[in-house]
Amino acid sequence: AALAGGAAGERREWAVLVAGSRGYWNYRHHADVCHAYHTLRARGIPDERIITMMYDDVAAALQNPFQGSLYNRPTDGSDAIDVYKGCKKDYTGSDV
Repeated sequence: AALAGGAAGERREWAVLVAGSRGYWNYRHHADVCHAYHTLRARGIPDERIITMMYDDVAAALQNPFQGSLYNRPTDGSDAIDVYKGCKKDYTGSDV
């Protein structure tokens, strides 16, 4: 959404990304938030205008076969992108 207050014609977009669930069985929620974060960054939205909230327990879950990583789509492995890497998290754990 464009917000008022900027220079004439300047767009000041903000995004709020939330994965309100926790636990490995909610893997897709966390992976989707991180994927959305990277998509917004690639489209020019700066870090300071993206608010990210997630419990942040999935990447390190014992059930995760790729510890410390999240992937948001199945691949043959050759083009897999770890969306957790570089995903800025503003609020985690019980703050969510």
